[in-house]
Amino acid sequence: MRGRGSSPIPGRLTHYDQLVLYREEERDGRVTKVPYQPDGSYASTTDPDTWVSFERALEALREGSFDGLGFVFSEEDPFVGIDCDDCMVDGSLTDEARRHVDEFNSYAEVSPSGTGIHIICRGDFPESGRRTPDVEGVKEIEVYRESRFFTVTGNHLDGTPTEIKERSDQLRQLHERLFETESS
Repeated sequence: MRGRGSSPIPGRLTHYDQLVLYREEERDGRVTKVPYQPDGSYASTTDPDTWVSFERALEALREGSFDGLGFVFSEEDPFVGIDCDDCMVDGSLTDEARRHVDEFNSYAEVSPSGTGIHIICRGDFPESGRRTPDVEGVKEIEVYRESRFFTVTGNHLDGTPTEIKERSDQLRQLHERLFETESS
């Protein structure tokens, strides 16, 4: 896990006691990331009592029984996560993924698989979350503002800001472009 200074994730996220750990597990024939508490019991993206501080999560991760860290998005924070799956080929972004990275111009990192990216910004998104597989050059795009967790790697995507930026206008435009037509 790479990171700037002592934190492998953006500093603003470390100010919230909204971290979980995860293990990769097979469920229904596919590998998924399951959220855990440091004591090994399950964590829930809707139960703040199962979330911990960054320091406690990092300590548990270093003990070696977990695969990584996750940040839980909630109504209590200003963050929105954009997950673009399978959008890196030979270490380079697809054109569509590059458009999203450029449009949001906020903190972005490479996902644990090395084939996707996570963009984290601040702002309003009209729904708690949405996903669509209908984007050329990206297997799927998911956008969440609450009740979900994102793995956080600290593997900062070169050329993007190291800070989490306010992007309400861009989030509204993304919602209009990708999701409003689905509802019509």
